[in-house]
Amino acid sequence: MSDATTKSWPWRARRAGTNSDPIWPLAPGAWLLGGVLLLLLVAAVFLVRARRRRERAWPEAAAEELACIEARFEVQHDVVALATALSSLLRRSMLARFPEEKVAALYGDAWFELLCRDESAAEAAGSVSVRQSTRVVRELSETAYAGAGRGDAVRPDEWIAFVRSWIGAAA
Repeated sequence: MSDATTKSWPWRARRAGTNSDPIWPLAPGAWLLGGVLLLLLVAAVFLVRARRRRERAWPEAAAEELACIEARFEVQHDVVALATALSSLLRRSMLARFPEEKVAALYGDAWFELLCRDESAAEAAGSVSVRQSTRVVRELSETAYAGAGRGDAVRPDEWIAFVRSWIGAAA
């Protein structure tokens, strides 16, 4: 190596025997590009972590709200208010669980099918069967939107147990 190349070595490194441009220091555009790429990487990591945190937070919030709804029912004994609150909680929980799917527009049989479609999770969480789950969901929805018309058919304890098991199975 020549004497000139060795004196300027790390800052002006050249390939041996050529007169090519130096590799270091980098041009300002390269520093800018590196900074932008680093910012994009940090932003992507932050967004992924925030999404995971949101996905893990909804079951706890839903369980807390269910406890509040249950306590309010113990005091007021209003079956229609209970059915409305549980139905709303299920809808919001479903939107939090399946943000990509078009859950908000579902109603009737499609809504019942979506709530009861995961047989193994429903049974593992303590819900007796999918058929009974479908009956409970149908009864809950009818009471929430039509009022308490069938006096002895109303089973608020089963509604609460179903919502609790659905939240537990979904978490």
